[in-house]
Amino acid sequence: MISPTANPNPMGIYQDLPQQKRKTTEEFVLESVSINPIFLLNQTQQFLYRSQIRALQLSQVFQHSMSSLP
Repeated sequence: MISPTANPNPMGIYQDLPQQKRKTTEEFVLESVSINPIFLLNQTQQFLYRSQIRALQLSQVFQHSMSSLP
C-alpha cells in the first residue's frame, strides 16, 4: 500500500499534499505552464482565434445595423 504522505508526482505539483489545499486556477495554470510550455502556447492561440471570430461577428453586426439605418 502506498503511504498517503508519499509524493505521487515526481514533478512536485502536489508538494503540499498534507494540507490538501486546493489549487486556484491561476496556480494550476502556472504549474501546467512550468511543466509544459506548449500548454501556454495552445491556450494563447485558442484565445486569439476566439477573439478574431468574436471581432468578426461584432463587425458584421455593426455593418448590418449601419446598413439598416435610414
